[in-house]
Amino acid sequence: MPDAPQSIFISHATPADNEIARWLALRLMREGYSVWCDVERLRVGDDFWREIEGEIRTNAAKFILVLSRNSYNRQGVLNELGVASKVAKQRGKRFILPVRADDLPYDDFPIEANRLDAADFSKSWSVGLGRLMQILTEDGVPKREGGPSAVAGWWQGRHSATEGVTNEPEEYSSNRFRITSAPKWIYLHTLDNLKPFEKTRFKPNYPVHQIAGLFASFANADELAQAFEEADAKIGTTFSTKLTTFLSEGFGKPKIEVREARNVVVRFMRLAFQRQMQSAGLKPYELASKESYFWFPAEVVAPRKQVPFVRPNKSKGGRALVGAKILKDRAGLELGTQGWHFGIEVLPSTWPCFGFHLRSHVAFTLNGVPYTDAAKQHRLRRRECKVWFNDRWADMLQAAVTQLAGGAAELILPVGANAAFDVSLLPETFLSPVRFVWEKDKELPAYHPEEEAVIEVVADADDDEEEEDFDE
Repeated sequence: MPDAPQSIFISHATPADNEIARWLALRLMREGYSVWCDVERLRVGDDFWREIEGEIRTNAAKFILVLSRNSYNRQGVLNELGVASKVAKQRGKRFILPVRADDLPYDDFPIEANRLDAADFSKSWSVGLGRLMQILTEDGVPKREGGPSAVAGWWQGRHSATEGVTNEPEEYSSNRFRITSAPKWIYLHTLDNLKPFEKTRFKPNYPVHQIAGLFASFANADELAQAFEEADAKIGTTFSTKLTTFLSEGFGKPKIEVREARNVVVRFMRLAFQRQMQSAGLKPYELASKESYFWFPAEVVAPRKQVPFVRPNKSKGGRALVGAKILKDRAGLELGTQGWHFGIEVLPSTWPCFGFHLRSHVAFTLNGVPYTDAAKQHRLRRRECKVWFNDRWADMLQAAVTQLAGGAAELILPVGANAAFDVSLLPETFLSPVRFVWEKDKELPAYHPEEEAVIEVVADADDDEEEEDFDE
């Protein structure tokens, strides 16, 4: 008589849901359960599929189905679910245990899992694991020898003896660029008469913000006088205060609270950076949050052109900020040029770092015009950028900041005729007392822009279907 099934099979999309699948597998192993979860999915072909089917039919006591926006319609996951649905008729209720990994609507669950009780991991993996453990305990899923030794064995079976955490320090770069010099004074201007002020005609050369009946700016009265006159207004009294005092204490009369003061300065910082990007020829792309990032068009940086820069460790590098390829249909008819364009979203801060967090984005265009469909942009990012590793992202960010500086030693952001924020071209770095060694780092391919495909054959210009699982 064959042994009763004792293992827990974890089905997930590779590589999109590897992280949660690996975390879940190791937690279950630590609790003593026998787990089958092939995170890497390095093997392909019919033999591997027969192994998967045999594992589900013969050894699986439970089938955990990790569902997310990445996986719910993946053919590989649906194939495994199809086998599990047949086995469920023999195993009884609660053989298939759906795990909701993100905000995937329950209505989008595959029909085989639509009415099943799902463990919700979308808000907390720990809470979701607690619900899953409750089901496994209630249903009497058997445990084997597990605990930390099983987890260690799993690791050792997949990684060399030289991998892991070592007591060697390692320096990491961030996406935080510190302000090295800032304006000393901020000015608060009043008007002789607010009533005739025509805001639609007020177009100052430098950032101005109205607060508490005052017009705050780093530009003095002389620098703003003409802009106010063109809007049928005239500056009355001007107050000045040190920027450091404004940030730490606000302003006395009229009263401006510290929080309001900091918000004004952050606004000026963002506007100054965005104006610099626009003056350099970058174009805005509006996000769902209504914030915008700015991307490099091909007329600013040519496709595949290497933008030189210097890393924090003083080594020199070069990265492309724009790429392009020609789309053709299967008959050879040219459909247009699809481009990818590196972009920057600006997140200023006054504390704890007085500077800018720069968030990286990639925009995709057809013949220089961004795709307007946000879902299409997302699909293309997942497909085209999935093999871009951290070193490339860090380099591109530094290359972008260096490009914006236009050859200067620092990035200069004017906010007045004689006032500017000077920003370091080097990101802040952090020193970790330990280092994680991963042997696969040696196997990662170097990026060579000249090796990017210059032609792609598609059914039409909108042919951007989801990439298939690696194991299909």
